[in-house]
Amino acid sequence: MTLHPSPFRADILQGKVALVTGGATGLGLEIARVLGNHGARVAICSRKEPNLQAAVMALRQEGIGPSRASATSGAATRSRSSSRT
Repeated sequence: MTLHPSPFRADILQGKVALVTGGATGLGLEIARVLGNHGARVAICSRKEPNLQAAVMALRQEGIGPSRASATSGAATRSRSSSRT
């Protein structure tokens, strides 16, 4: 929960999209919360599905609802070709 009122207008990020990696817990969740409360559409990513679902529920309870919050879990991997030409 944000302890101090923001010096910025509540709609300063209206029409913007924010992708917050590590957004399910700690600092990432707080960043997602602040961006969402300033009007941004927020997408959060996490490797841990239970943390992700809890974060989405918390954001929705604070009014950063389905139209303003989405979530993705899983780790991205990069594949390498074993043969080089």
